Amino acid sequence: MDIRKRLGRNLRRLRKAKGLSQEAFADDVGIHRTYISDLERGRRSPQSRSWKSWRFTYPLGPANCWTSSARSRTT
Repeated sequence: MDIRKRLGRNLRRLRKAKGLSQEAFADDVGIHRTYISDLERGRRSPQSRSWKSWRFTYPLGPANCWTSSARSRTT
C-alpha cells in the first residue's frame, strides 16, 4: 500500500476514535479542514510543522499514523 494512503487511513481511524470531525480536528490543531481531507485521502504528505501542532493537542505522532497497527493504539 502507498505510504500516503496508509497514513491517511490511519489518521482517519485515529481521528474518528477521538470522535472528531475533520473540521473539529482541523480547528483544534490550527490546520485547514481541506488539508486534513487531502491527508486522509492520500493526496498530500504531512509537513513537519503539522506534526508539531498535532502532538501538542493529540497523541497522533508519526509512529501512530505510519504503522499498520495504528488501530490498536487508539484506545
